[in-house]
Amino acid sequence: MKITRWIPRIIAIAIVAGGAAFLILTKPWQSGPTPITFTTVTVGKGSIAAQVTANGTLSARGTVQVGAQVSGRVVELNADFNDPVKKGQVIAKLDPDVLKSQIDQAAASA
Repeated sequence: MKITRWIPRIIAIAIVAGGAAFLILTKPWQSGPTPITFTTVTVGKGSIAAQVTANGTLSARGTVQVGAQVSGRVVELNADFNDPVKKGQVIAKLDPDVLKSQIDQAAASA
C-alpha cells in the first residue's frame, strides 16, 4: 500500500484519539450544576417612587359648572383649581356688606 492511502486514516485516528483524550481529561459528565448565587435582605418598610413618562392628552372624567345665585365680592375661597370637593361644601363666601346694601336698596325702592 502507498503512504498516501494511510495519511487520511492516521488523521482520522488522531482526531478520534484527541477527542477521547479531551473528554477523559475534562470529565464534563462529572461537573455538577452551576451554583446559584443570591443575596438576602432584611424586610422593611420604605417608599416606592413610581414615575411614568408618556406623551398624550389628559381629559377629565367629568366637569361641573359652578355658579352663584347672587353676585358680590369674594372674601373667602375654600377651594382651589382641581381640588376635590363634596356635595354641599362651601366653596366661597361673599362679602355680606355688599349684599346687605343691595337688600336695603331694593327695600327702599319698593
